[in-house]
Amino acid sequence: GGHFAAKVADEMGVRGVVCLGYPFLLPHNQEPFDISHLFVLKSPTIIIQGSHDPYGKEGTINENAISSTATMHWLPKADHDLHPVEGCNRTYDENILEAMEKVAEFLDFLDN
Repeated sequence: GGHFAAKVADEMGVRGVVCLGYPFLLPHNQEPFDISHLFVLKSPTIIIQGSHDPYGKEGTINENAISSTATMHWLPKADHDLHPVEGCNRTYDENILEAMEKVAEFLDFLDN
């Protein structure tokens, strides 16, 4: 969902893109997914990613290479579906609440 939305956002003229979990890597072989569109993205975008997401963990993504119109927000110790990893003291509800707060801030930014 988020990969395709970000890929076509500029040509579709959308006001913004929200990605909840982004496939930066193919998880089984850890080969990079084609994310070249993120380097030139003009549409405002927020990517909310779990820090333990097998599709792209925190520290494995070069955030400086991504367009300045895109913002990354990392959910600590969360997976691709934003579920907390085993042993984490956060709950799924807390992760979803934090993600939705970031989405609301992003939508407010788009309205200004």
